[in-house]
Amino acid sequence: MAKEFVNSKLQPGKVVVFIKPTCPYCKKTHELLSRLPFKQGSLEFVDITATGDDASKIQDYLQELTGARTASSSLGSEASGGMPSQPDRLHQFWCWVGMFLVSRERSFLLLTTQVPRVFIGKDCIGGCTDLLNMHQSGQLLTRLKQIGALE
Repeated sequence: MAKEFVNSKLQPGKVVVFIKPTCPYCKKTHELLSRLPFKQGSLEFVDITATGDDASKIQDYLQELTGARTASSSLGSEASGGMPSQPDRLHQFWCWVGMFLVSRERSFLLLTTQVPRVFIGKDCIGGCTDLLNMHQSGQLLTRLKQIGALE
């Protein structure tokens, strides 16, 4: 079911983003992509939490397909009670190292690795950081024009 669900969403000429709505990286990805002039029906955000019990199976299949899951969970926490809520702050002060998020003072064991999963056509380009890097280098607009997703 999960495999069929994910594969049915992936189409040439379309950008599909698998998200969890409470994830700050998903919000940042949504913000960036929503500013671009997509053709009607060429951009879809898929909230995997809306699939109910299948969300975990969808994450498992996305991990199998792309090598990364769609949302992160922390077993550790900052003194404030959790990971920083702003993606930019997180990027400035922390770095991803395998399955651990490491700061100078604390380590966090992550159950999953990246958020969200962004597909351009049937190709996964990665997560939020990968999308931002593509946008900053000009590769994102080039790729979106190549697949005919923009007006």
